[in-house]
Amino acid sequence: MLINITVSVMELIDSNGEYNYTVVNRVKEIVDKRYSEKLTVNDISREMNFSRQHIYRIFSRITGMKILEYITEYRIERAKELLKSSTMSVGDIARSVGYHDCDYFTKIFKERTGTTPDEYKK
Repeated sequence: MLINITVSVMELIDSNGEYNYTVVNRVKEIVDKRYSEKLTVNDISREMNFSRQHIYRIFSRITGMKILEYITEYRIERAKELLKSSTMSVGDIARSVGYHDCDYFTKIFKERTGTTPDEYKK
């Protein structure tokens, strides 16, 4: 286990020593790959072999936002793209971006954009 953790840390330290930015970029890659799933900070930390607190602290310091805020923003941006470019229903779009409760998706979407998904789609 210690060897795996050491290898993971070494892989994340690039030749310029920009460790923190590498951690942030890795978090963003995981979100990009898994945003349509139920995704938590614990899931991300397990995939990266780091503690939740460690990646949370680095991500917040570098980006100025919490990881869950980033996931939400990412999902809403993907939803906006789909609402404008596809014929999928709002419920299907909600599920495709990781929200399995359409009412909750609509609430979050409206909080973030000021409009409902149906209004945005028009």
